[in-house]
Amino acid sequence: MALLVTQPSEGLPPLAATSRSIYEAAYQLSQGTGPFAIDTERAGAYRYDDRAYLLQIRREGSGTVLIDPEANRRLVTSVLGKVINNQPWIIHAAATDLPCLSELGFYPSTIFDTELAGRLAGLPRVNLASMLEERLEVTLKKAHGAEDWSRRPLPHSWLVYAALDVEKLLPLAESMKLLLDAHGKLEWHEQECAHLINTSSHGLDTQRSWQDIKGVSRLTRPRQLVVAEALWELRDDEARMKDTSVSRLLPDKVLISVAQRPPRNSQAALRASEIPKQYRKRIARWMPTINDVLESDPRTWPRKSQFDENQLPSKYVWEKIHPRSLEDFEEVKNSIVEKALLLNLPAENLMQPQSVKELCWQLRDVPRPISQNDVIECLIRLEARPWQIDNSAAVITNALNKD
Repeated sequence: MALLVTQPSEGLPPLAATSRSIYEAAYQLSQGTGPFAIDTERAGAYRYDDRAYLLQIRREGSGTVLIDPEANRRLVTSVLGKVINNQPWIIHAAATDLPCLSELGFYPSTIFDTELAGRLAGLPRVNLASMLEERLEVTLKKAHGAEDWSRRPLPHSWLVYAALDVEKLLPLAESMKLLLDAHGKLEWHEQECAHLINTSSHGLDTQRSWQDIKGVSRLTRPRQLVVAEALWELRDDEARMKDTSVSRLLPDKVLISVAQRPPRNSQAALRASEIPKQYRKRIARWMPTINDVLESDPRTWPRKSQFDENQLPSKYVWEKIHPRSLEDFEEVKNSIVEKALLLNLPAENLMQPQSVKELCWQLRDVPRPISQNDVIECLIRLEARPWQIDNSAAVITNALNKD
């Protein structure tokens, strides 16, 4: 029976939030040995971006430190970076943590992603608590992962939860290395982790565009598109100024609804039953700007972009213009699922569905039979890792050449 861990083994470490305590935390970590177990807590559902509001780091011989980067981000970067940069890290679900760590100026030499290890090993559940229970016979209580970590002061129970997230990461990583090695998958994991560093260590993704609004494809008329663009800019400016999540100001679903049928004026916005009550005042306040763009020269309004054959189309367009390659996609997707079952791992780890779509679209006009070299070259362009190519190129080729 798994042991429920409710408190850090060495007691709850103090939160390093002053210049002196930040120096002390960095020094404490420098006295340890081996890789750093690292986790972050963020507040992307509450704040404008997904920056880190708490760092939890543990190292053999050093114990656990908790650091508040908001207290002095520049100092944290300077002092802590000298200790943890260009060093091996252990992270659970690295793709969620690497961007905010990169934004702080932190970067590893290598990583070992325990969540990814669980996926490649075929574990049925790969959340941290489940993996600790299966591999180490200890478990953690799920508690505060979705909290607003930008809140200050941070409650004691939250800090306990945060410290426990790195408490057992080091022995979990060792256990997973042995498991992967026993199944001949350790090199696969190394390739995946190297890819994660290359693709997730470029800071926070703040390059947003109104064309990324969920549901924007439902807007077909230039009048609707110019309103959506204006609403997006108003929302983004206000969210940035207030440092709040854009979806808390105005969800995409509401934005699209307003763009489809904008109110005539501010008073109409306040009375519009189709706009949820909590958003009417904001829309009313933005109506003068909306009306200004509607009175601008229609020749300057955005148009629904024409289809670019170099880009993957929507399924609806794809079926109309090239139904054969869409059938290929379904065939290849099913073949990937079957191969993944044989390898005992999720199909999306053998090949992301988006990559399968891109491959079938890029090879749509290649004469049949398609050679395995054509498939391999395409997979390389799509940045598939060597282990993925070795395990999927033949089954993809066979699927594409089925009559």
